Amino acid sequence: MGLPAIQLAPDTRLDIGPSVALVSRSVGTALGVAHRVVLRCLTLAARRVIGDHCGLSGASICTAISITVEKRCLFGADVLVFNTDFHNHAPENRRHVKPDDSAISRPVTTGADVFIGTRAIVGKGDHNRRRSDRRGGQRQCLGRSRPRRYGRRHSLAAAYVRTSPTGQA
Repeated sequence: MGLPAIQLAPDTRLDIGPSVALVSRSVGTALGVAHRVVLRCLTLAARRVIGDHCGLSGASICTAISITVEKRCLFGADVLVFNTDFHNHAPENRRHVKPDDSAISRPVTTGADVFIGTRAIVGKGDHNRRRSDRRGGQRQCLGRSRPRRYGRRHSLAAAYVRTSPTGQA
């Protein structure tokens, strides 16, 4: 429902299975969405696969190398999925230099029958196992195979601070 924002670099691959629902309008879901679905492939070699019978509501999926969402997955409102740091790690001139995607990106895979809840963030190197459940407002530490869970009183910002790559607040 509604039009997604799709941006593809030349020669990228975007495979969307049959019966995929991309909900880009608030009237299409009980909770509503903050923005339309965003699908972006940033590099020439980027590959994104969204399996059969998946549902995404206002999700943003941005890939520099590979993101795979297997069949029958549901993404709650405003989920973020990305597999890159977007900028080089070295501080020298990082704002003006083209990113080295092989150094700052890792594939993301979501197994079949996975639910990722509202406003959850799935970062580079994350692998959500088949038939898993990930509640909203969680941030998975980079490179971990299981999501870290935070109590309801912790905000998304607190989750970011706790799982920063340097371990510093």
